[in-house]
Amino acid sequence: MAEHIFIEDKPVNDALPVRTLFYGEGLFETFRYKSRIPALFERHYERMRKGAEYLGIPMYSISYIEGLVHKAVAAAGIEDAYVKVCLLSDGSTLFYDLSSKSTVLTIVREYDPPSAPLTLHIGLTRRNSTSPLSHLKSLNYLENVLARREAVSAGFSECLFLNDKGHVAECSAANVYWIRDGILYTPSLECGVLPGTTREALLRVAGDAGLDVWEGHYAPDDLYECELALTTNALIGVMPVSVIGHVSLDTDTAHFDSVKKGLYDCLGW
Repeated sequence: MAEHIFIEDKPVNDALPVRTLFYGEGLFETFRYKSRIPALFERHYERMRKGAEYLGIPMYSISYIEGLVHKAVAAAGIEDAYVKVCLLSDGSTLFYDLSSKSTVLTIVREYDPPSAPLTLHIGLTRRNSTSPLSHLKSLNYLENVLARREAVSAGFSECLFLNDKGHVAECSAANVYWIRDGILYTPSLECGVLPGTTREALLRVAGDAGLDVWEGHYAPDDLYECELALTTNALIGVMPVSVIGHVSLDTDTAHFDSVKKGLYDCLGW
């Protein structure tokens, strides 16, 4: 059955990725491009590939997407860049149909490093630990948008999600950790946590910093007496947390410097 789509009074050609526009059916990866493709690019690609397979979106080869990233950064003329790669879904506008084609959209801008420890607002919205979307870096991102706006409106820099069981999950755009008595704690993926590429790297290098790693189900109170709280993603690397809710946290700089060095060596920063 033929469809006719208009924006205002102008017909739209088939270049519009309608399924992403209508349903948020798409995926993205963001990372820092510091004079070269990031060291963990294959992990970013593999996460997107698995997500595309799950959602039924046609996926491109790693060499093709890497080539698009190189060309975009070169055209922008930026050496230290923020890069966002989106896989946009297209095809039938019926919500229950599968995508028949896809498009890659790349955004490049100057990298703007964070300059201060993060302050976390405990959000009102709960993360659904049983939702398959919690493990996808999906363009269906409105929940995260609203959570960050809520945090900023309350005077914080980031939002901390609890899940439907009241356990700590993740931030709106980062994974979260805390250190106490030689142990690095972090919520398990079962809590509704995105499997972050930088999270994976940090858990690998934690042992070199003399830390055991415990993944589990934790209440917010478990964070308040920590020696150091941290967040990670592929743009900020690792950042300390100075406040959660209305509780000020200690910041053990020796622990932070050790963790940061190991992680940045892994990232090539």
